[in-house]
Amino acid sequence: MNLKNKKGATGEAILMVYRIILVSFIALIVLGTAAIFYDYEIDVRNVEAEILTKKIIDCLAPSGELSLASFPKDKENKLLDYCRIENTDRFYVNIKIVDVEQNKILKIFEQGDSSAGWVREILKNSPGVNPKLEKLEKYRPGYLYSSGYPINILDSGNKIKGEMEIEVVVAYET
Repeated sequence: MNLKNKKGATGEAILMVYRIILVSFIALIVLGTAAIFYDYEIDVRNVEAEILTKKIIDCLAPSGELSLASFPKDKENKLLDYCRIENTDRFYVNIKIVDVEQNKILKIFEQGDSSAGWVREILKNSPGVNPKLEKLEKYRPGYLYSSGYPINILDSGNKIKGEMEIEVVVAYET
């Protein structure tokens, strides 16, 4: 056994401990910072619902006028396709075109899966009430209901004062 340079080996071992501590500290900072960003969930479904509503209004009545005759019959239940909105599996849209003077619904456009609505109804007033329902909070759909958006409706050459009632539900993304 050769023990000529014991002091050098001991000094090197002490420096190695400091190096390991330094590398561990840097790794802890990097992983901790990454965990903060990956753990935080940002819910943008309500914003998605607002953006979708704006796109649909601009599509149907870009200048505030909606021509019922120009809307193709084969696209009545494919409103989102008509407006060139893709990835529509998560969206539910219900639009009612109302004649204000006669208080009569002229047309209803509807597309999507309305089943996310029941999740919204369950969770509407639930926070803090039932701890079991709080686990479902991340599934709360984005929702926007806008009534009274004024438009002019062109129907068979007649100009009618009307309004749009829009309901948009954006489901949880799986």
